[in-house]
Amino acid sequence: MGWTSHKEQAMKVITELEVYPTNAPTEMTWDEANEYCASLGGGWRLPTKEELNEMYLNKDEIGEFGENWLWSSSQSSIGNYAWNQNFSNSNQGSNYKSLSSSVRACRAFTHLSIDPLEGKNGIHE
Repeated sequence: MGWTSHKEQAMKVITELEVYPTNAPTEMTWDEANEYCASLGGGWRLPTKEELNEMYLNKDEIGEFGENWLWSSSQSSIGNYAWNQNFSNSNQGSNYKSLSSSVRACRAFTHLSIDPLEGKNGIHE
């Protein structure tokens, strides 16, 4: 699965998922993680546990993850727990939402292209 970068911030794109360039500056609870992603604007959110695993599988190409546990948006069937993933060994598990983990936002990808006639960036949906 190939990753491509666009814009100067080198955001990475997988299929229809755009990954924020860096983790949040600090670890945070699950609720804080959701608020942080929303505060970025532009549709940024926590990835699902499936998306988070795709990010793990491509972590070397994406970069800047470290070897931390990262939150997903997927809630566990056990109350007050949500799924997260360890980026040092790929383990996924559920963790109590009031504990702190790292955060990497993602969003749906809007295809960018360069107009070959004018050399300007254009958005194609």
